[in-house]
Amino acid sequence: MKRLFYILLVLSIIIGLFGCASKGNVETHQQVGNLNQPDKSEIELENTALKTQIDDFHNPKDNPPNIPQDWKIYRYLECGYEIAYPENYEPSISGGHSVVANPEYEVRLSLYSKEQPYVDIDSIRIDTYKSIINFIQNNFKNRIVIDGNMVVNNVNCNIYKSVEENYYYIFLSNSRYIFQISSESKETIEKVSKTFMFI
Repeated sequence: MKRLFYILLVLSIIIGLFGCASKGNVETHQQVGNLNQPDKSEIELENTALKTQIDDFHNPKDNPPNIPQDWKIYRYLECGYEIAYPENYEPSISGGHSVVANPEYEVRLSLYSKEQPYVDIDSIRIDTYKSIINFIQNNFKNRIVIDGNMVVNNVNCNIYKSVEENYYYIFLSNSRYIFQISSESKETIEKVSKTFMFI
């Protein structure tokens, strides 16, 4: 009888330990699962915060661009900017410059119209020149002069005019590119450049 009692006791202990181990594994699995899959409310909060940051970045509260209702927006994600243009303009992407003569000029966005002066936006790798000032000194020397200034993307910018002809330039930069905005019309370059935003 004692022998049977001890066998039942040992079996009950083994079954009890096995049950605890199984329960522990389930709880551990649930804990790991919870670590790998954040609570939905946390994800929603993070997404809301991220969206707010993106909205703040795209639409700066200080002097946001005033885009006319009938204008279209061209967003150039690869170069990190967007710009608006009148509905009678068409955007076109090209190399813009000779690859041999100007390898640092990567791409040109042209906004052109049959009736109105066009606007070109050239993207130039910044690592070639390090700054807008170096870029101007290397590429324009004494061929352009300051002919006014304006605010573009909340930055005060000079408007440059060619000494030899009626041609205008505005220069901006982000961490990867210098952007050379140019047009034969000062009025057109000002109107279009006011809508330029980094994204």
